[in-house]
Amino acid sequence: MTGSLDKETAEKFLSGLRCPNGFRCTDSRLEQLCRAKDIGLERFLECLETEERCTFSFTMGRSPLLCRCPVRMHLYRQSAE
Repeated sequence: MTGSLDKETAEKFLSGLRCPNGFRCTDSRLEQLCRAKDIGLERFLECLETEERCTFSFTMGRSPLLCRCPVRMHLYRQSAE
């Protein structure tokens, strides 16, 4: 799921964020959006990327790889509505 935002909403949402990856997902018109899955946690998605880890991915003990990227979570949840 990639979701979609109108340009004004996207710019407002992104204006308060910092991204160590340079917002490559939004700059590429979501063509480089990482794969993720909702696992029922409010603040995290499961990261389904196996090739490349970003600074937003982490694990907690034996948990699957988790994603805490606010842009990715917003896009995923908006597309699920």
